Order: sequence, then structure tokens, then C-alpha cells
Amino acid sequence: MTNRSTGILPPEVATERRGDNPAATASEAAKRREALKEKDKLRKREERARDKQQAEVHDAMWKAETLQDFWAESLKTADPAKLAAWRERQERVLDTLHFLDENLNGTYDVSPNDAECYVSIEEGDEDLKKDIAEHGICAVTVIGLLGKFWQQPKLLEKLTKPGDATSIAALYGILVGVPDIRVHQWDAFVAKHRSKNAPLYTPTVSYIPLRCARCGAPPTSVPVELAAAYQANREYLCMNCLQKAAKIREFARESRSPEHAIFDSFGRVKDQ
Repeated sequence: MTNRSTGILPPEVATERRGDNPAATASEAAKRREALKEKDKLRKREERARDKQQAEVHDAMWKAETLQDFWAESLKTADPAKLAAWRERQERVLDTLHFLDENLNGTYDVSPNDAECYVSIEEGDEDLKKDIAEHGICAVTVIGLLGKFWQQPKLLEKLTKPGDATSIAALYGILVGVPDIRVHQWDAFVAKHRSKNAPLYTPTVSYIPLRCARCGAPPTSVPVELAAAYQANREYLCMNCLQKAAKIREFARESRSPEHAIFDSFGRVKDQ
């Protein structure tokens, strides 16, 4: 039976299609090799262009005079997928900061009756602690104190190597964690709020009146335990009577001293 796919073609064309023609096969192979060479050349050109661009960016980062300029150049080196995720996370951080700042400034005006939107201080504090546990704290205070850290290779590597919230903020200027200074301010605010709302301490001490046993001065209120101690060991004296008794004891002591004695050691009357 005649093969219809080749029966209507010239013999040399059918042979070439089957790969039986050595010249045609060599020609195709040469074309493929040439295409691969061109593709490789294009890849290398793109790599050189990319390397050159990165070198220019790093050079610009190194020469940046301000932190904002450094961030602008550094963002050019960020992975697009990670950058998108960081920026999405930053929106959440900014929402948290808005809540914290309004409470710190006393401008939070959402009514407690608005069950859908209202967030109490305690609820906000709990949410903040969960956020810190998951994403950490961004040490913006440290970043601000380091000066032009991007011009110090060792310091830059040490600061940006961990890949945490502080590293991302230092390298790209993106907040993926709540700043440390705001966390400290919030903790102080919550502590003050809780102490102000704590119930006042009321001592459970009972008092009873005691009247001076000598002069009968008006009663003085003293704790029950103190009154019981007086009743068990001694009589209660007012302050005035205690002072009089102290003066009498002092006079008696002075009277018994040698310089106030009338007779000497031999029983003779001392010269006055």
C-alpha cells in the first residue's frame, strides 16, 4: 500500500523529512547550535547588564548621603515577591500604630457601644503582644543612633544579616514590626491605666476608744490589738501624762547623782 504522507512528495523531500538526508540533518543541527549560541550570548549580555546595574545601585547605596536616599537605592535590589509581602505587612503595622497613637494622645473616640469597631485598651494590649510574638519588634531607635551605617560594610552586614524586622527596616525602610519606642510608650501607658483603675485599698483595722488612766483625758481611738496589749500589760496614759512621768523620773535620777548628795561617804554634811 502506498504511503500517502510521502507518495505525493518528491523523493528528495520525503527523504529529508524522514531524516535520511545527511546534508539536511547536518544543516538543521548547525542551525540549532547557532540558535543555542545566540541564546547563550543573550543570557550573558543580560547577566552582564544586570551585574552592571547592581554594581551601580550598590555604588549609589554606598554614596548615599541620607537614609532616605539609601533606602531608595536599596529597594531596587529587593526581591519583588518579598517586597510586596513586606508592604502588605507594613499596612497592618500602620493600623496598629494608629490605634496606639490615638490612645496615647487621648484622641481615641470610638464608642464602646460600637461593638464592631471598638477596641478596649486591654484588648489592644493583648493584640499587640500577639503581634510582637509573631513578628518581633523593630529597633528603630538603634537604627537612628547608628548614623551612616550603610557606609560601614561590617556594620551594614551585621545589622541586615538576621532578616528580622529591624534588618528589613534598616535595609529598605519598611516596617514589618512595631517600633520599639512605641512599644515602650504603650507599656508605660497601660501600666498607668491599670494603676488608676485598680480598686483602692481599705485597711480592715478596727479601732476602740481608750481614756487616760490618770487624768481621764478624752478618749483616743487606737487599734483593737493595741488596746488589748494595754489591758494585758499596763494602763493607758495620754501623751501629757507620759511627759510628766518622764520629767519626774529624770528629776529623781538627777537627785540621786553624787553632785546632789547632802552627805559625803563618811556621813558628814557636805560643804555647800
